[in-house]
Amino acid sequence: VQYELLDGDAAGDGRVRLYYNSVVLASSLNAADVLDQMLWHINAESARRTGEFVLVHAGAVAVPGGAGLIIPGVSGTGKSTLVSGLLHAGFGYFSDEAAAIDPIERQLHSYPKAVTLKDRTVFETYPELPPAGVRPEYVRNHWYIVPEEIRPDIMAPPAPVGHVVLSRFEPGAPTTIELASRAEAAAAVGRSIINIGRYKSRVLPLLADLVAGARCYSLRSGDLRSAVDAVVAATTS
Repeated sequence: VQYELLDGDAAGDGRVRLYYNSVVLASSLNAADVLDQMLWHINAESARRTGEFVLVHAGAVAVPGGAGLIIPGVSGTGKSTLVSGLLHAGFGYFSDEAAAIDPIERQLHSYPKAVTLKDRTVFETYPELPPAGVRPEYVRNHWYIVPEEIRPDIMAPPAPVGHVVLSRFEPGAPTTIELASRAEAAAAVGRSIINIGRYKSRVLPLLADLVAGARCYSLRSGDLRSAVDAVVAATTS
C-alpha cells in the first residue's frame, strides 16, 4: 500500500493530487481537502483490513500500570482532546480514533495514528506538548500530535479494558466524575462499534464481558485540565 501526494507544480495546473497505489484518489486546488481525503481513506482501509478485531469509535489509552481505558463517542465530543491530556499525564497510547479489541482474548490493541485535533485547546492547556510539523497549506482547522514525540515508549502493549469513561464536554460546566452503570457503558460502547455489520448480535457477549471487568464512569466537564485530573484520580487511586 502506497500513498503519494504531488503538489500542483508537478502538473502545472495548481492542483494537488493524491495517488493510492499509483491511481488518482483525489485532486483539488485546496491541499487541505486532499489531506482530509487521504486521512479518511487510511482510516477506512484500516477498518476494512482489520481482520477479526472489533473496532469501537473511541479514544483508547493505558492507565499507568497497564489496564486499558476507552472513551466511546461520536466525532466532535472531545475524545482526542481528552486523550492528548491523558498522554501528557503519563498514560500509554492505543488510539484517538478506534479502540481495536480482540474478540477472543478480550484485549485492547493499538491503532497507532497521529492524534488529530480540531482546535488548539490542548496546546493552550499544555504548551509543552509538541504539535506535528505539517505544511500550513495542508492544514485546515486541524492540528496533529505524533505520540512518540511526547515519550518514545508511549505506545501501550495489549491490555484488558479496565475502565470505560463516558465523556461529555459542556463549555463552562464544572467538572464532575461519578460511577456509571455497566448497562449504560455497554450501550455506549455498542453504539460506537464501527464494524458492527460484521459481528451483529455476536458482539453482545463481548460487550457483557468488557463492562463486567471494567469500572465505568460518567465525566462532565468544560475544562480540559480538570477533566484530565479527574480521570487520573479516578483510575489510578
